Amino acid sequence: NRHKLSCQFKNIEDVINDKHKYLTEKLEKLADIYELKNGMNDVYRAQGFRRAAKILKHCPDRFNDGKLTARTLDQIYREIRGFGKKNLIECKQILMTGRSLRLEVLEQDSKLDGLRELVKVYGIGTKTARALYDKGFRSVEQLRQGARQGKIKLTHGMKIGVKYFEDLKQKIPRSEVTAIKDYVLKTAIAVSPGKFVLNN
Repeated sequence: NRHKLSCQFKNIEDVINDKHKYLTEKLEKLADIYELKNGMNDVYRAQGFRRAAKILKHCPDRFNDGKLTARTLDQIYREIRGFGKKNLIECKQILMTGRSLRLEVLEQDSKLDGLRELVKVYGIGTKTARALYDKGFRSVEQLRQGARQGKIKLTHGMKIGVKYFEDLKQKIPRSEVTAIKDYVLKTAIAVSPGKFVLNN
């Protein structure tokens, strides 16, 4: 019996593990590409690969103590609903060769680079990115030029995303995050004494 759906995994019970990152990263890349392509059945392919990645991230260690082998993948396929035959074949190929031929072929599509840059802009989703690409926009700089020249009208969110594209890509230093956290907690404790606990 395939007794458990992938959506039933709970973080409390099945802690996310990075042991299978070499597998899950490729599955998530496949899902991202299919979402961008949006051709016939691509939505279902994207959902399938993303679901498989989720299963492996939350995979209970009762499956061979969390160590993935071809036999372990067969067991997951038999026992967990949502982990389909195509997922099984793809995972076995990555497990045994370290490569995904499907991913390598898909990444040769020259259209992907432009779409990937566009979806990184705040306010632009996959559907909008495809529409912009079809209108000839391949990069953030082209969007900026198009907006200045009146060739395209950006939404308020897209204007913010384009204007601060480089800034939003920057990671906030850990020290700054800690300083913000400490300030917020200190202020909260001052406003409502006894209601907050400061954890280091």
